[in-house]
Amino acid sequence: MSPSKNLYIADADLSIWEAAERTAKNARTSVSKVVVDALRKHLEDPFRVMVNGTIGASVKFDVDTRPVLDYGDHGRFGRGWLLYYLAPGTTTNQVELRFIGSGDAAKPPVDAAQAWLNSIGGNANGAAIQVEIGDPAVTIEFDGAWLVEPDCDETRTAEEGYDAGAYWGVARTGRGRFAVYTAHCNERWPARLDDFDTLDEAARVTPADIIARVASAMGDSRPIRRDI
Repeated sequence: MSPSKNLYIADADLSIWEAAERTAKNARTSVSKVVVDALRKHLEDPFRVMVNGTIGASVKFDVDTRPVLDYGDHGRFGRGWLLYYLAPGTTTNQVELRFIGSGDAAKPPVDAAQAWLNSIGGNANGAAIQVEIGDPAVTIEFDGAWLVEPDCDETRTAEEGYDAGAYWGVARTGRGRFAVYTAHCNERWPARLDDFDTLDEAARVTPADIIARVASAMGDSRPIRRDI
């Protein structure tokens, strides 16, 4: 006999439960199976992908609340990938959208879409971030998601005027701010963490190529200026 599990539904989510009951009735199956199938889809494939879809305003987030990546002609946005998602704290009737880019119909921009959701706090996988800074070192923890995760080999800068051994990481915090982590590969100086209200403010103390990577992760484009 399968173990019994309890599932508690918030009042704000009752419409989702009712939709699950209708789906189960129409499919002549149990609500438990509908719930498990939805969880499996969400965990294994966090996005619903459509190519040349025509969902538009008809996109539904009743039982399946995964964001939708839809490739096709999207009016004022042009042809490309459009992301449909539920903004944090909204109901199943409040769908937001974001144009992710033209790209390739055969290559859904999952990373860029996930980075955008991370940046607005719309990622259910977002969690607490911990970094060690200062001397003596202390551990700082904050809610957010990395847009550019710090890596000694991957996130150094090619810009002039910076320590060749320095590397950066940039996160979007749970409050929608930008946290910039800076450290040295050989620990020649203590790591530090600065936070800013906007990406433009962060750009004043962060290399342009790192900021460009942050913007790209958010689905935007920020050119690197060269005096040539």
